[in-house]
Amino acid sequence: MSSDNLGHASVKPSNVGSVLPLGTYGFGRAVRRTATVLAGVALALSSALVAPTIAHADAPAASASAAPTPSPRERLSGRFLFVGGEKQVAAKDAAIEKATEDMSFAFRGFARSRLREVTTVPAGVSVVFKDGNVTVTSGGEPPTTSPDSGASVPHTKRDGKKAQLTQKLVGEALVQTVSTEDGSRTVTYAASADGKLLTVTHVMNSPKLPAPVRYTLTYRRG
Repeated sequence: MSSDNLGHASVKPSNVGSVLPLGTYGFGRAVRRTATVLAGVALALSSALVAPTIAHADAPAASASAAPTPSPRERLSGRFLFVGGEKQVAAKDAAIEKATEDMSFAFRGFARSRLREVTTVPAGVSVVFKDGNVTVTSGGEPPTTSPDSGASVPHTKRDGKKAQLTQKLVGEALVQTVSTEDGSRTVTYAASADGKLLTVTHVMNSPKLPAPVRYTLTYRRG
């Protein structure tokens, strides 16, 4: 070790450990350790504060996804407009042709003409549940009102014929049956999961027909 002009000791790098007091060197290491611990604590506190904020931000989305699913009655209720177009009308007429193809020539033409008259496609369908009853209005037919329990009630058709009417929820669909001495028509109304579409399936049976007439029409909530 030598002295410079200022009278201070000159220390070589290799002698730092021997010149600095042991307590001073240990203090430096302690300071560094303390700084590291404090940094870790700050990071943990920061995470704890941010996490609840993120969870709170996600809460509305979770609440929105838990919205209750509409019941079958709610999805079926309302007014619906026909959207099946000419394709479904043609399919309905083809179903009439198929159901009567085994009839004798003498009666086939008349039967087909009569079936087309009673299967005119309604422009709209309306379904209302109220006070234990269900009412369906479809095209030019008189409204059909009966207990939604499926109890049978008298009904008068558009042509004046007397009939028996039943309407009941079966699963998630409304099943309506109108019966006369000449046969029956069963109409099943099924709504889509979001209640925007209504699928209406018709099945007509008669002892005078070789086979049932089956066809489906599609309606959109109007």
